[in-house]
Amino acid sequence: MSIFTISAILVLFSNILIGILFFVKVKRKDIASNIGWTCFASAFWALGAWCFTVVQSKELAIFWIRIAHIGIILTPAFFFHFVLKFTDKYNKKFIGIIYVLAMLFIACTFFYKDFFEVRYVFNKFYFWSAPIYSHILYFSFYFIFYWVALLYSFFLLVREFAKSVGVKRNQLKYFILAMIIAWSGPEGMFLLVFGIPVYPASNFLIAIYPIVFAYAILRYRLLDINIALTRAGIFLAIYTLILGLPFLLAFKYGFWPLSLVLMALLATLGPIGYRYLQKRAEDYLLAEQRRYQNILKQAAKGMSTERNLKKLLKLIVYLVAKTVKISSAVIFLIDEQTGIYQLRAVRDHSNILKGISFKKENPLIVYLSKRKDPVLVEELPPELRAELGNKSENGLIVQSFTGDKLLGFMLLGEKKNAKMYSNDDIETFTTLSLQSAMAIENCMFVEELKENQGRIFAAEKLAAIGGMADGVAHQMRNKLNIFSVVAGTQQFSLEDLLTDYAEYFSKNENAKKRVEEVLLGTKTIQENVKKTADMINGILNFAKSDAKSNMFADFSLSKVVESSTKVIETKHQIAELPIEVDYGKDDSIYGVEIQIRECVYNILDNAYEAIKEKIDYYLKGEEKTKFIPRISFKLKKTTDKCILEFEDNGIGIKDEHKNKIFSPFFTTKPSVHSGAGIGMYVVKRMIAENHKGKIDFDSQYGVGTKIIIEIPNKQTD
Repeated sequence: MSIFTISAILVLFSNILIGILFFVKVKRKDIASNIGWTCFASAFWALGAWCFTVVQSKELAIFWIRIAHIGIILTPAFFFHFVLKFTDKYNKKFIGIIYVLAMLFIACTFFYKDFFEVRYVFNKFYFWSAPIYSHILYFSFYFIFYWVALLYSFFLLVREFAKSVGVKRNQLKYFILAMIIAWSGPEGMFLLVFGIPVYPASNFLIAIYPIVFAYAILRYRLLDINIALTRAGIFLAIYTLILGLPFLLAFKYGFWPLSLVLMALLATLGPIGYRYLQKRAEDYLLAEQRRYQNILKQAAKGMSTERNLKKLLKLIVYLVAKTVKISSAVIFLIDEQTGIYQLRAVRDHSNILKGISFKKENPLIVYLSKRKDPVLVEELPPELRAELGNKSENGLIVQSFTGDKLLGFMLLGEKKNAKMYSNDDIETFTTLSLQSAMAIENCMFVEELKENQGRIFAAEKLAAIGGMADGVAHQMRNKLNIFSVVAGTQQFSLEDLLTDYAEYFSKNENAKKRVEEVLLGTKTIQENVKKTADMINGILNFAKSDAKSNMFADFSLSKVVESSTKVIETKHQIAELPIEVDYGKDDSIYGVEIQIRECVYNILDNAYEAIKEKIDYYLKGEEKTKFIPRISFKLKKTTDKCILEFEDNGIGIKDEHKNKIFSPFFTTKPSVHSGAGIGMYVVKRMIAENHKGKIDFDSQYGVGTKIIIEIPNKQTD
C-alpha cells in the first residue's frame, strides 16, 4: 500500500466523520450544511483517489479518477458558499454562477472521452502512477476557477477578521489557518500537470483541515490561536528531536543500541522540557493578561470591607473596566421588593443599556440562573442576545449567586485590544463574582438594617403617641367642657338680652344685628365643640381594646365600618367619605373585632388616599372635573365563609409594585406623612395567620383597586 493510498484513506474517513459532526452539532444549519458539504466533497475526492490507486485496469483507474475529480470541483464551490454565508456576503446570483460553472466542469469530465490519461512518474525516491489532464485548455479554465474561489474566500475571511473582535476574531484565525492547510494539500497534483514530478505528500493536510474547522465552529471558548500554535510548535520541536536524532545516528552511523538508549532518555526528558518551555512561552505571551488577573484577585479579597453598596458597585465596574481595558462594564442587581433586576452601576459612556431592567421571569434571567458559570454573549441564543443590544454581542456575562439565587450579574463589553476572553479570564471573573456576591449581600443587609431600624423607631414613636391618646383625650375633654360652659353661658345671656330689651332693639336694628351675629358665633362654637367631642369619642372607641374585642366573637360589621369611616373623615378633614355599603341581610361576622376593625380602617384609608392621589396627580383638565370618587364595600356570605369586598376608583397599583404590596415598610403613597408602609402587611397577617383566611387583590393603574378578604365562618374547622 502506497503512502498516497494511506493519505486518501485518512482524508476519506476524517472528512466524513467531521462532516457528519457539523450536520449534527452546529446550530446554524446553513453554516453546518455548507462546511459539511465541503467535507463530503473532499471525502468524495479521497474515495476516488483511493480506488484509483488500487484498481488493476486502466479503464477503472480512469473511471475512479473522474469520480475523484467531482470532489475536486465541488470542494471550492461549497467552501466559497460557506465563506459567503459566514461573512454575511451571501448573494444568490453570485453563488448561482459558481455552481453553474462547477456543473459545466463536471460535465466536461464525463463527456470528453480522453479527458485523463495515466502516466508513471519516477525519480530516485518513488515510483507511482498519477492521473494527468490531457486537455490543458480545460485545466487552465479550472485552474482559474479554483484560484479565484480560493483567493476571494481568503480575502473575505481576512476582511471580516479585521473588523471582528472577541471569539469571532479568534474563530476567524482558525478558519484562515485551516484554509491555508486545506488548500495546500492538492498542490502536488497540480504541479504534475506542468510536468513537475513532485509527490503529493501534502494530501495528508486535507485530513487535518476539517479538524481545525470543527474546533473553531463547535467550540466557543477557543484557546487563543497564538497559544495553540506555540504549544504545537514546541511539541513538534521537542518530539522531532526525540525521534529524529536517534534515527539519524542509527541510519548514518549504524549505532542502533546507542540510538535506542538515547531515544529512551530523550523520551523521559521530553515531557519535562515541553512543560518548561510551554510555561515560559505562555508567561511571555500572557504577561498582560495575568497581570490584571492578579490585580482582580487581590481586589476581590478586599471587597468585604466596604459597607456602602453604591460605592462598592461603582468600585467594581471601575476596577474591572480600567484593569482589563474593556469598553464597558455594567451591573444589574435584584430589587428584593419588586423582584426586578435593575441597572445599578455603569462604566459605559455610550449608555447602551440605560433604562433597561429585567423581571425574574425574563428568559435571559431564567437562562442565567441555570448557568452557574460566566457566559459569553455569543453563546446566548439569538433571542436572548437581542435583550442586551447589538453593541454587547462580544461581551461576557458574569453572574453572582447566593446559594441558588441569582443576586445579579455584570455585563462586560469587548476588550479594547479586540482579544477574546480566555478560560483564565473566566476563572478569574468567577472568583471575583463569588467575592463580590458576599460583599454586595453584606452591603444590602447593612442598608436594609439601617432602613428598618429607622422605620421601627418611627413606628415606636407612633405607638408611644398612641399610648398617650387616652390621657390627651381627657385633657382635650376638659378644655372642650370649658369652651362648652362659657359658650353656653354666653348664649343664654345673649338670648335674655334680646328678650329683655326687645323694645330697644326694635328701634336700633343695627345693635340688634350685631348681637345676633355674636349669638350665631356662640352657637357655632357649641356645635363644633360637640363635633370635636364626638370625634374624640370615635377615635377612642376605635382604639379601645377590652377583653371582649380581643376574643373571637360575633359582632356587627356595620359598626366597624362606621367607626372607621369617622376616623378617616377626621384624619383627612373631609365632611363625608364617598363610600357605598351593602351588608346584605345580616351584617354580623365572626372574628376578632379589634383586628377586623384595623383591617377595614387600613383598606378604606388606602382607598381614599388612592382617590386623592388620582385627583391630584393623575387626572387633568376636564377629566378631573367630571371624576366622581367612589368607594364601595360589600359583605357576602356562603355556607363556610364571609367575603368582604372593597373596591375604589383611585389611582390603582403599578405592575412593578404588585408583588410587594404586602411587604413590610413598603408604601406607594406620595407623601411621607401618609404612613410607614406596614398597614397591608399587618392586614395580611391578621387575616391569614390569626383568622386563617385569605386576602387577594386586583388592580389596574389609573383605573382602581379591588380587595377581597375571605374569613371562615364560626362552624368551619
